[in-house]
Amino acid sequence: MPTPTPACSGSCRSTRPDISTEAATHLTGTNADETNVEVVLQDLARAHLVEPGQIWGRWRLHDLVRLYADDQGHACGDKDWRDHAQARLFGHYEETAQAANTHLSTGPGTGTPRFTGRADALVWLDAERDNLIATATTAHSLGHPITSAKLAFTLAQYLSQRRAFTDLINVTATALTIMRETGDRPNEAHALSNLGSALHDERRFAKAIDAHTQSLAICREIGDRHGEGVALHNLALAQQAVQQFTEAIETHTQAAAIYRKIGDQHREAHALNMLGGALWAARRFDDAITVHSAAAVVYRDIDEDGGEATALTLAALAHTERCLRLQRTTRQQKKAES
Repeated sequence: MPTPTPACSGSCRSTRPDISTEAATHLTGTNADETNVEVVLQDLARAHLVEPGQIWGRWRLHDLVRLYADDQGHACGDKDWRDHAQARLFGHYEETAQAANTHLSTGPGTGTPRFTGRADALVWLDAERDNLIATATTAHSLGHPITSAKLAFTLAQYLSQRRAFTDLINVTATALTIMRETGDRPNEAHALSNLGSALHDERRFAKAIDAHTQSLAICREIGDRHGEGVALHNLALAQQAVQQFTEAIETHTQAAAIYRKIGDQHREAHALNMLGGALWAARRFDDAITVHSAAAVVYRDIDEDGGEATALTLAALAHTERCLRLQRTTRQQKKAES
């Protein structure tokens, strides 16, 4: 079975790759029947040429058998249509990962019927994770750059939710290389944004700032105002993480202005709340109160009660913090005078 070999990163959870009956069916042919393929796999298991995986319906090869099969696959590749089988497998991973990804967002009614829901989609993604990452990082070198790039973007949400940031950095770096080689500037900016967010989550803030800065420059170059707002938002969070509060305040302000201009009130309100947080961190409590109050107004305009409540709470907390600090300062002054 010409399965891709998983990259041996720290995220690999097993030392030997395996494959599902469903994936093996795609390898076998376009008209293959999964039930018949499973019968053949069971026969191969009885002959000790494959082994059942840790989960029923998954199969793996002993290392020596796998190496021999790979040698034979290359030697007889043209006659056995190895490239066609590989393309079918990659297509299966790409399409099914996209279907699973539709169940990872919180919006109702967004999931495809391929999976029953979020839990079902995560079971498949977790089981296929090593193969998906291997495909995303190696398919381009096997003549399938689009598969690598699409999988990298599709897996970003899943890997982020699973906090698999090293894997996310690896697949995104692959996509970034492909976008640069093909001159795809919009998706280069997208890849840089994903890379910066993963680096941020790994607390590699300097590299995250660099990635978001590059994404911002491309978005401005191509006139992508929405992408510019996203890049500014992400850049401000990274700046704030390293206590560059003056820079973060300016960047959050620009993000809010961009969203206001393009009429994205939800993101404008969110950017205002983030700006309020940066002002709070800089001990500019009066400004933080003003900005959080402005965010509440925007949320009210678009009937987002939860967002309005959050903004008003943040404004109240900033007011409370200002009062407490004023009281402490007054006590300290009185104590010094006495």
